[in-house]
Amino acid sequence: MQSALNAIAPGAPARDDSGTLAVSIRRSEWVVLAFLFYAQALAHLPPVSTAVQYRISVWNPATAVAYAVLLYVDSVNPTLSAGIVRDWLPLALIVLAYREMGWLATGHACDAGVTATCPTCDLRRSNC
Repeated sequence: MQSALNAIAPGAPARDDSGTLAVSIRRSEWVVLAFLFYAQALAHLPPVSTAVQYRISVWNPATAVAYAVLLYVDSVNPTLSAGIVRDWLPLALIVLAYREMGWLATGHACDAGVTATCPTCDLRRSNC
């Protein structure tokens, strides 16, 4: 991170050879963006409830827009605080990813036979 901050003069926007604004996206940020689109697609497959679809349809685009704003701000005026936020935000978004996968998993119906057999198998394996 420090080498990236040293390469750009403070307060000077990062521009490429053609004069357009250059934004470098890190691998961890690509993973976050890929997950946001993946979860968005999963939310619209059955048997996901409408409430879960709505939640994911609100949170994921809002998170992607907030990420885009952060990337833009960091490319226009790279600061240490923006770099630190970019370093730690993917880790914080793991909580959102975990929560969303829980929302998506609750919509599935269980097979009654499997549900009845599992506690019996668990008791036999634990020698109770």
